[in-house]
Amino acid sequence: MHRRMEQWLHETVHFCDNTGVFRGNIVFVRNVDGPEGKGAVSLQLGLSHFVDDKIEVLKSLWQDDAGNVRHLVERHQGLLFHFAKGGWGKSPPQVDKGEISPMMRRHYRAVPHW
Repeated sequence: MHRRMEQWLHETVHFCDNTGVFRGNIVFVRNVDGPEGKGAVSLQLGLSHFVDDKIEVLKSLWQDDAGNVRHLVERHQGLLFHFAKGGWGKSPPQVDKGEISPMMRRHYRAVPHW
């Protein structure tokens, strides 16, 4: 799965060229939450900004009890970018704002075509 995703990002949609994200800054993590989840790994890396196409992932970065980066995002005025799946389309990803805490909303950005 990791290899296919990496190939899709770099060879199919040219993610780094289109977004300006450095290839070396992309880290693949198998679990969304928990001790080996994206929140815990992001905490180990000290991240304050994050990109994903799943709201569940962004929420885990904010509130996973096993590890999250909420304090880093708040301290550094970081952003949680919710990219539209595949990067196509003119509409940003749809999400029920009730799913997102008011404090997280300050740092949440829905991104359409990238």
